[in-house]
Amino acid sequence: MNSKACNVIPPRQSANYKPNIWKYDFIQSLHSKYKEEGCRSRAEKLTNDVKQMFLEAADLLAKLELIDRICKLGLSYLFEEQIREILVDTVAFLKNDTGCLEVKDLYATALCFKLLRQHGYEISQGI
Repeated sequence: MNSKACNVIPPRQSANYKPNIWKYDFIQSLHSKYKEEGCRSRAEKLTNDVKQMFLEAADLLAKLELIDRICKLGLSYLFEEQIREILVDTVAFLKNDTGCLEVKDLYATALCFKLLRQHGYEISQGI
């Protein structure tokens, strides 16, 4: 293959977008009721309730299911510390205890594997 043909970069086409009709000052002047103190305090209360749910989760499977639900809701950024602690404990448990989970079913194993891989832990498929 000719090396000259590989180095050809096609010209980038313009999208020809229309100018924005919304002015910056108008966007900044919009009011949202969700920025008020009532909504802010309610959000903090709910966040604390979920943190309490992490503490009250009895077994590993309950903790993993809670993490999975929070991730599916897109709220994992609010609970990164709690999620990290649980996953670090899970990895330590798997390394020290011959790699078997407390609940020996396919669902628990698959959920554990999925969450550990999603959060960047190098875990063997043989857990």
